[in-house]
Parts: sequence; C-alpha cells; structure tokens
Amino acid sequence: MGVVNGITFYMGKSPAARNAKPAANLMFDDGGFLCQSFRRSLLKSQEKFKAGVKIPELTPIDVEWTGIGQTAGVTVWRREGKIAAGSIFLNGIEVDQEVQAIVAQFRGRRLPLPAHLWQKVAKLKRPLLITVHYDLRSYTDPVVVTAAEALANAFFTMFGTSD
Repeated sequence: MGVVNGITFYMGKSPAARNAKPAANLMFDDGGFLCQSFRRSLLKSQEKFKAGVKIPELTPIDVEWTGIGQTAGVTVWRREGKIAAGSIFLNGIEVDQEVQAIVAQFRGRRLPLPAHLWQKVAKLKRPLLITVHYDLRSYTDPVVVTAAEALANAFFTMFGTSD
C-alpha cells in the first residue's frame, strides 16, 4: 500500500483534545485485504457504497462512500449510528464544481468544515486525504485512519495518482 498525503482536523468540543494526538495508521500486515475490499466496492459502484470495517480487538466502524464527479469522493465514518468523522478524497484533477459538491455533502449532513480548510488544502500536494473528526474517540482511533488511508489508496490507484 502506498503512502497517502493527508491532513487531519478535530472539530469536536472535548477539552481533553488539547492534549490528545491523532491516531496513526496501524500499518498491519493483512496482505492489503482492506484496500482490496475497498477497491472491489469502488469497482462495483463509484457513486455510492456502504461497508463495515472490523479490525481484531478494536471497535468496528461503518463507512458510507459518495463519489463526487469522476475525480473526488467523500466518506462519512459512523460508529453506533453516529457520525464520528468525514473524509474528503482529492486526486488532484478535481474541478470547482466537485469542490462545491463536497462542501454541499458536508452541509447536507450538518457537518462543519474548518474555516481555513481550503486555504490549507490549496498548498498541499495531491492526491490528498482530508479527515475531519467530530469526536475525540474518532480522532484518537486507529481504525478510522487505517481504513481512510486504505480507501484513499484504493481510490487514488484507480487514477494512477497514488504515491
């Protein structure tokens, strides 16, 4: 699995977050199973899919993928039915209408995006994975980052844009 360029934001309200650090990818040796599973889902439907992510001894999480145009995507990460995080996938050739559709996806779910998000993103190398966490548990959970990076690899390799 390739390295994914990514940026993480925390939008929750927990005072404990001040001392928290974002989780890191588990980089476990599963033979690329998670990435391959996401790739199969994307090949079946690049528009929308839902899947569950289970990593032994960790709390499972559900993902809802929505493709934006041909070159971008959005996921919502849910635990116990509640949205824990959202991710944005930009492969580097997205157009303004796709960025507007991404913002609309978050607004439609009443999920805030950081005010400075697009200014930061404009300066970063593509392909790019952006994850916005809405609770502290998600921010410190290695399942979210591991799954998000696996999905990013699956998506970006479809365009030949992964590192």
